[in-house]
Amino acid sequence: TSGPQNNDCDVLNEPRCTTVQVAPVSDQAGTCKQQHVVQGSTSGPQNNAAERQITKMMFILFMVFTVCSTPLTLMTLLSSVMEVPAEAFPVGLVLVALNGAVNPIIYGLMNRTIRQGYKTILDRICNAIT
Repeated sequence: TSGPQNNDCDVLNEPRCTTVQVAPVSDQAGTCKQQHVVQGSTSGPQNNAAERQITKMMFILFMVFTVCSTPLTLMTLLSSVMEVPAEAFPVGLVLVALNGAVNPIIYGLMNRTIRQGYKTILDRICNAIT
């Protein structure tokens, strides 16, 4: 393929995407075929660090979800077998709601792009107020 390719990596301007262009090759019959452009991720140390950061963030999100959801789930399951205090259910519901409130904070703390988006939104709100 000749000329620049307009692919998702170019449009999104993502540094983790690479485009590999392959020269024309001929098959055994002697006809020339053009191979397609292939998108892939780089395997350099920067990509490994990004993957580790994403894995760490997802693990933290999973742990927060588990901690916030387990009490209400256990209370609901155990309520058919034993007496669960009525005051415990609102606490479980607050924990579930807290999970939804904490997720954007975790994303913002652990992802530079999202943090920049939060700053942009906050700047626009502050500029609209003043």
